[in-house]
Amino acid sequence: MPALRKVRPRKSRRRANPTANKPSLFTVLRNAAMGGFAGLLATAPMTLVMNRLHRSLPAKDQQAIPPSRITAALESAVTSGTKPSHEQHQTLTMVAHYGYGAAMGSLFGAAATKWIRPTASTGVLFGLGVWAASYLAFLPAAGLHEPATEESPGRNEMMIAAHVVWGAILGEIIRQAWRDDT
Repeated sequence: MPALRKVRPRKSRRRANPTANKPSLFTVLRNAAMGGFAGLLATAPMTLVMNRLHRSLPAKDQQAIPPSRITAALESAVTSGTKPSHEQHQTLTMVAHYGYGAAMGSLFGAAATKWIRPTASTGVLFGLGVWAASYLAFLPAAGLHEPATEESPGRNEMMIAAHVVWGAILGEIIRQAWRDDT
C-alpha cells in the first residue's frame, strides 16, 4: 500500500478584498453624530463634577476653571479691545465647553465604528486621552492654556476626574445606544 502524502491547500491567487470589512461612510457619519450627541450629554455631569471639585480646592487654586480661562484667551485673541460682559463670557464658555465635548464625542463615535468597542472603560481611556492631548499639547501649543505640568496637583486631579466622568458616560451612552440599535 502506497504511503499517504499530505496534501497542502493551494494558496489562492486572489488577494483579499481590502474593503470587505470597511464600514460605509453612512455608518461612520451616523456613529460620529451619535458620539457627538453623547459627548454633549456627558459634558453636563462633567461640568458638575468640575465645579464641585473646584469649590473644594484650596484658596490658592481657586482661579477660574479651565473652560472659562480658555474662553477668555479666545476672546482676547478674536476681539479688538471690546471685552464681553460677564454674562456673555459665561454663555461663550458654556457653548465652547459643550461644543468641544460634542466634537470629541464625535471622534469617539467615529472611532468606535471600527477600532474601539464602546464601553464605560474605553470611554474613560478616551477621556484621559482627551485630557492629555488637550492640556499637555494642543491648548499650550495654541497659547490658550498653560500646560498641565504647570498646574497644581489639585487642579490636575480636578480636571482628570472630570474627564474620567465624561469618558465613562460617553462610552456608556454609546454602548447603550448601540445595544438598542441592534
